[in-house]
Amino acid sequence: MIISSSNTLVEISPWDVPIWFIMSEIASGRVTLMDYAKWDVKPIISTAGSPEQYKLIDEAQLKTAINTNPSAGEFELMDSLNFMERGDYSGAVRRITTAIEAQTEAALRQELLKRYSPAEVDTRLEQSKNDLVLS
Repeated sequence: MIISSSNTLVEISPWDVPIWFIMSEIASGRVTLMDYAKWDVKPIISTAGSPEQYKLIDEAQLKTAINTNPSAGEFELMDSLNFMERGDYSGAVRRITTAIEAQTEAALRQELLKRYSPAEVDTRLEQSKNDLVLS
């Protein structure tokens, strides 16, 4: 504990470091926080009675996902979920708020473009940055 005592240890979750190596003057050992972290093979699951190797995504799905443009605020939403999973709830609230703001701006931009030119829309959105009331 003396060697590893650090303020940042509070921030580490099992997802960050699933396998720990513990050493003392007497002995040492390996502690696996998540059992599957030490697996060398993918798990076998049973789907409709036939066992098959677990697969998250195939090549075609990955190519489709890579070529898809994320919606406004999508990255911030994913960050928020990541922060929440790690126990950083204040960070999660900040990121989800940013995601909501990005989505609101995108929806507002779309509606304003029905009435105003793109330059006018940019001006109106810039003027409303800290004031959610449009003139």
